[in-house]
Amino acid sequence: MKVDRPVIFFDGICNLCNSSVDFILKFRAKEKLFFVASLQGQTAKSFLSLHYLEDLSSIVFQDANGHIITKAEALLKISQMLQFPFNYLGRILSFIPYKYLDVVYDFMAKKRYNWWGKKAQCRLPQESERFIFLP
Repeated sequence: MKVDRPVIFFDGICNLCNSSVDFILKFRAKEKLFFVASLQGQTAKSFLSLHYLEDLSSIVFQDANGHIITKAEALLKISQMLQFPFNYLGRILSFIPYKYLDVVYDFMAKKRYNWWGKKAQCRLPQESERFIFLP
C-alpha cells in the first residue's frame, strides 16, 4: 500500500486502543498528517497480507516511505507526531532499548481485553474524523 503519509493500524475492538486513537486525534500536531485504520478493516487485511503480518495484538505503524514498525517503537514514533509535551516524552523514552519497552508492551497487549474490555464491533469515525480513517 502506497500512501503519502503515515498510517496507524490499531485494534478496532480494543477499548484501550480506541481510547488511544481518541488521544492521538485530540493531541496530534496539526502539521503532522496521517491516516488511521483498524486492524480488522479492509485496508489492514490487504496491508497485512502484503507484509506477512498476522499478529493483531500489536499496533502497526507504516511511515510515509512504507517502512513497517510495531509495538513500543511504533508508539514512540506516533508520540513524536503529537503536541508538546507528548512528542518530547516519546523522544526521551526512545533512549531505552526497544527490547525492554517491548516487554512492557507485550504484557499490556496480553492484558488489554481483561483490563479495559472490548467492543462487539470496530469503532466508527465521527463525521469530523472521516478524512483520517481508512476503511
